[in-house]
Amino acid sequence: MAGDALTIDTSELVALAARVGDAGQVLAGFEADLVNRVLFTGQAELMRTTPVDTGQLRQSWTVLRADGGARPVTGTVGTNKTYALAVDQGREPGTWPPEGELLPWMRRHGIPEDREYLIRRKIFRVGTVAHRMSEQAAARMEAALPGECDRAAREMAAWIAGGR
Repeated sequence: MAGDALTIDTSELVALAARVGDAGQVLAGFEADLVNRVLFTGQAELMRTTPVDTGQLRQSWTVLRADGGARPVTGTVGTNKTYALAVDQGREPGTWPPEGELLPWMRRHGIPEDREYLIRRKIFRVGTVAHRMSEQAAARMEAALPGECDRAAREMAAWIAGGR
């Protein structure tokens, strides 16, 4: 037995320990990826359900990406178009649109500018339709979340096992 030696290879254990040492940062990265995928699902739904006149609102939906630097990881889907809320939520009767706000829309549709007051008054009386794109996007993101969580768990397990 003197010539026989027992060799134990701990290289995989050392590699795992190194990966686990970076686990907090790496797991935050997985979390950020998960949040971003859900946000992009919401952005796609907003773009799909936004009504189109010029297409500017539809194209303006942007994901403000989550990053792994802060916990919990958060992100937002939004737009810089000030009229997005009115399109999404509609306008309740009893609220006047600001003077001049409708003029670009009227010009595009060949409506004389001297009719602005009449259109504003009609909106004041009956309101406008709510398209509820944000509710649809939120529902779509909520539906996507379990699958994305499962995907993130598989990716994390593969990372711990030495994959990725």
